[in-house]
Amino acid sequence: MNHFDFKQDYILENTVVLLRPLTREDFDHLKVFTINEPDLWQFSLLQANTLENLQKYIDVALEARDKEESYSFIVFDKRVNAYAGSTRFYDIQ
Repeated sequence: MNHFDFKQDYILENTVVLLRPLTREDFDHLKVFTINEPDLWQFSLLQANTLENLQKYIDVALEARDKEESYSFIVFDKRVNAYAGSTRFYDIQ
């Protein structure tokens, strides 16, 4: 039985980083990586190396949360006061 509540908005935070649930509005925070560092996505299961692919990446991540398959976060680096990317909990059992 899975005890992880996918409907809850978890915020994970310490003095260095803040992780909060990924939303569609985070497209603007992540597009800088797609535009300036498309090679970051080389080993990702779903490429986000174009703006269109980034939108698909976010849509798929949010659908996976709805299906209770994974839970995606956007990562905010407090040291530089900027978004640093995204991550996820996957295969939650």
